[in-house]
Amino acid sequence: MRTAVAIAVLSAAFVAAQTPPRDQPRVAVAGSAVVSGTVVADDETRAPLRNAIVTLSRNGIEDIRTTTTDEKGGFTFERLPAGSFSLYAAKGAYIAMSYGAPKPGMPGSVVTLVEGQTFAATPIALARGGVIAGRLLDHTGQPVSGAQVLANQFATVNGERRRRSSSGSTGTSMTNAHGEYRIFGLPPGEYLVSSAAVPLATGGEPSAAELAWANQGTTQAPPAARPFIYAPTMFPGTADPAAGVVITIGRGEERVGVDFALQLVPVARVSGVVTGLDGRPASNVVVLCALREASAMLPPSGVPISRTADDGAFVCPGLPPGQYALAARGSPEMTLEMATRVAAGLTTPSLWGLVDVNVAGQDISNLSIRLQRGVSVSGQVVLQASSQGSTVDLTRLLVRLTPRVGAIPIATTVTGAVGPDGAFQLDGVVPEAYRLSGTPSAVPWSVRSALLGGRDVADELFTVTAGQNVSGLVATFSDAQTDLSGVLTDGQGRPAPQLYVVVFTTDKTMWMPGSRRVQTVRSSENGAYAITGLPPGEYYLCALTEIEDALLFEASYLEQFVASSIKITLGEGEKKRQDLQVVK
Repeated sequence: MRTAVAIAVLSAAFVAAQTPPRDQPRVAVAGSAVVSGTVVADDETRAPLRNAIVTLSRNGIEDIRTTTTDEKGGFTFERLPAGSFSLYAAKGAYIAMSYGAPKPGMPGSVVTLVEGQTFAATPIALARGGVIAGRLLDHTGQPVSGAQVLANQFATVNGERRRRSSSGSTGTSMTNAHGEYRIFGLPPGEYLVSSAAVPLATGGEPSAAELAWANQGTTQAPPAARPFIYAPTMFPGTADPAAGVVITIGRGEERVGVDFALQLVPVARVSGVVTGLDGRPASNVVVLCALREASAMLPPSGVPISRTADDGAFVCPGLPPGQYALAARGSPEMTLEMATRVAAGLTTPSLWGLVDVNVAGQDISNLSIRLQRGVSVSGQVVLQASSQGSTVDLTRLLVRLTPRVGAIPIATTVTGAVGPDGAFQLDGVVPEAYRLSGTPSAVPWSVRSALLGGRDVADELFTVTAGQNVSGLVATFSDAQTDLSGVLTDGQGRPAPQLYVVVFTTDKTMWMPGSRRVQTVRSSENGAYAITGLPPGEYYLCALTEIEDALLFEASYLEQFVASSIKITLGEGEKKRQDLQVVK
């Protein structure tokens, strides 16, 4: 899961935030500093590990050096320039580890060098990883070679299993000629084992008609058997992610015999015609065939794409069973007025069409997708200056609509420029749920609020409906940026580097993907952190040793951190310093 750290408030002085350190300028690659150390086994023997791979990377600069340990587990990097570095060790069946990290998969301590310095690192201890091994078979029990098998640690959110995003939480292996796989170096935890999609199609079992034709030798061959493919499959042999069996691995534990067979599923050919605004066939239109609900545990597969021919026909072959959105997107004929607006960055012309279809192993033909015009979203930009005389050229501002997470594939981000009078109009918007924001092209000006019918759609999603243009949106840009900063220290007053600082609104209705009121940063090597641009309001603030990016906006995930957080309030444009003491 995650580890929270208790927080003690050291100070809450409302002072101007300090300027964060500038990026270190590039210096000569060679220098006179030295880093040395050893890599040992993380067990009672503390035996030196020979031939471990040690990597030293210079932070902020493409300068990566690699060496291997000697018979005594020792390593040395010489002729190093001054700067800050990260140190990392890995070896075969062991769990890779960053120098100074509290546990595998976590960021480590930064090694800061000056010219001529010799730095002796404390031993980097690598624990032997767990192993999951078995065989992958086809539907007849024969081995499948050259297939990818994955072991994913997972979290359960609202009853749904989701892959963990932290480093080291996924292991992978390719099957050999005997279908055998071996995934090693796994940290302790619970795993779901699955195969990726195997690009191996088969005609399936012969039909009775085919067998009769083969035996009797009639002149007319029967229709070929329905084609099948091997779907992504989860141990013990199911295409249903919810039915996957959990494999629990302890420290250095080896689980063998995790054998399973790929699931053979029928595929279908889906075809039809795309017509334009005038009802005639539309050529050269892209059609995407996307699953409405893809599993968060099975490896993602590609989205089949088709392009219409001169007669508007499209074909999406080889679709496994599932609920699909067939989404088409094209461009309308360009008028002089539209071309002028496109050149000025004021519009993105597009036509769209959408049909939902349930694919269940049988071919589907004669589908019709009718293209429609995209919706227009328009409004006015208002400036809210923090001081008299503060202004900005309105034409430097950009307004952006971002679709919800999981939107249909043709609903993309739409960005448009603002006119000199503050008016904006975004054309070609595909019906979906969106959130409005600005872009950082005119820092420090950013969207303070975006009001539509009494709702702030900078925080809430609003739905764009087919055939209904949206107008009257008022986007207020402000140059009053909030700034939250401070320093994390441990119980002895020493800097607490490389922790995650999470700040999230106390309003749980805004715990949603893409929320601007949920942010996270990592503390620097001196324990400092800074978060800029939060909207005014009341927030929870906490420090964590690790986070799950994929779960960060889930209410049940954030709820875990409330008890170990402190509350802070940010006013309009307020610069607040909040130092924290952390206790593991």
